[in-house]
Amino acid sequence: MVQTSHMIEVEDHRELIDALLKEHGLSPDQFETVESVKDWCEAHNCDARESRIAMVGHLNGKPHIVIVSQMTNPMIRSIQGWMELKGLGEEFGALQTDEAILTHTVLHEIAGIVLDTGDAVKRSKWAFEQMGVEL
Repeated sequence: MVQTSHMIEVEDHRELIDALLKEHGLSPDQFETVESVKDWCEAHNCDARESRIAMVGHLNGKPHIVIVSQMTNPMIRSIQGWMELKGLGEEFGALQTDEAILTHTVLHEIAGIVLDTGDAVKRSKWAFEQMGVEL
């Protein structure tokens, strides 16, 4: 089972996030934590499902990653369930810490930009590859 705290406070890991962004040619101002991704989308005229944890939108003509400010255990379990459904359950098992879960989530969104795709499975596989997880 994944060893996580009750909740991941995303901003507590901002140094890690900024390093990931820079490594992939993005600036820290292209990343934002929000209370609700759905509410952010409504305010910025984009489409988001109620349960969305993170997404790539556009702000000022540039790609912009938005993620919930607090990743709860139910959110993490929903990611795990999705990955298991898509055949990535074993890979999810490599995400044993808050930092690993957050790293994968941020890389998954970065993949949407660098790979220019909305294909969530391709994005997750790319994120795992960037983390050095065998597929």
